[in-house]
Amino acid sequence: MAADWLLKGHSYLIDAGLGKDSRYYPGMCGASGEIGGEYVTPILNFLRERAKGKAKTTLSVLVRDHYHPLQGAEVAVNGPEGVLKAVTDANGSATFEDIKPANYRVTAARTHYRVDAETAGYNMNPHIVAGACPSSSISLEAETFVSGFVRDSKGAPAASLNLELVTVPDHPSDKISLNKPFFEARTDEDGRFRFEGVSPGRYLLGSNVIGLTISSVPPTFYPGRPERMAAVPIDVALDRDVEGLAFSLPDFGGRRDIQVCVQDENGKPVAGASVATPLGRDAEGKARLGEKLLTGETGCVHAGGYALVAYPIVANFRPPDADWRQIRSSERIVIPPSEEPTMKVLTLGKPLFTPKTK
Repeated sequence: MAADWLLKGHSYLIDAGLGKDSRYYPGMCGASGEIGGEYVTPILNFLRERAKGKAKTTLSVLVRDHYHPLQGAEVAVNGPEGVLKAVTDANGSATFEDIKPANYRVTAARTHYRVDAETAGYNMNPHIVAGACPSSSISLEAETFVSGFVRDSKGAPAASLNLELVTVPDHPSDKISLNKPFFEARTDEDGRFRFEGVSPGRYLLGSNVIGLTISSVPPTFYPGRPERMAAVPIDVALDRDVEGLAFSLPDFGGRRDIQVCVQDENGKPVAGASVATPLGRDAEGKARLGEKLLTGETGCVHAGGYALVAYPIVANFRPPDADWRQIRSSERIVIPPSEEPTMKVLTLGKPLFTPKTK
C-alpha cells in the first residue's frame, strides 16, 4: 500500500479488510487517517471503550426523500422486546441508544409519504451485537404527482419526449442544480406525462433543461418558452396533486429523417457502431438526435429530428471482446437545421491503444 499522505515515523489508523489471499486491503471510504487527528480520535476512543465493554450499543436510522434528509418521519424499530419509536431530526436521522443486542426490523412512515420501491433502503433488518453502532437507511417518496400533456406548435401530441421537473434555483442567475430534488418523465404516444413521487417544493418544468442534452428538442420551459426567465414555476404541496398542465413546444419545424453512416479509415461500413450526442460546448443549446442508435449491417442508422434543430453527433465503436482501449471514435460534427432529409457520414479514427504484434 502506498499513499502520498503517509509519512515515515507517524502512526495511522487504517480501515482494512482481509482478502481471500490473506492480505489486508484498505476500504475505499474507510476510517483511515493519522492517529491524533480530529477524524480518527473519536473512532479510537470508541474502539477502546468497546474493548473494555463500556461502549454503548446504538442504532442510527436515516430517512431520506430522494436522497435528501426527511425531517419528521416516524421511525419504528421492532425487536424481541417490543417496538422502539423515534422521530427524525432536521438531518433526517433518528438514534436509538443502549439498544439490546438482537435482530431488528426497521420501518419509517410519514403522512402523505410511501416507501420508495426503487430505493427502499439499506440494512433494514440489522443484526445488532453488543458495543456496535450500525446504521440503517429508509427511502420514502411523496404520494404527490404532477401530470399534463405536451403539444407541438401545430397542436399535435409530442410523443416520446423526455421531460424534467427541476427545483427552482435560489437566485435567477444560478444554474439548475442536480443536487436538489429533480424528477424525470417521458410523454406517451398521446403526449401525456406524469411525474410520480414529487417532493414538496417549487419547480420548473421543461425538456432538455438540465444541461445533459437528453431530449430531441433544444431547451424549452413550460408553458413553452426557450428562456428560463419566462418559465412559469409549479408549486407542489404534499396534500395536492398538480394535474392538467398544458405544455406547448415552440416551432421547431416539421419532422425530418436523418441518416447517419459510420465507416472505417478505408471507407468500409462499420456495423454495431453507436451514434451519440456528445456533452460539452458542442452540445450546449442543441438537442439529442436519438437514443441507443446503433448502425446495422450497412453501417447506417435512421433517426427522426426536427427541421429547425441542430444535432451534434459522434460515433464510437468497440470491437467485440475488446477492452475500452480499443474504442474508436469519429470527430464530432453538428447536423445543421434543414427542411430536407439528411445523410451524414462519420469516419472512425484510430483506437486509443494499439496492441503490439508478436
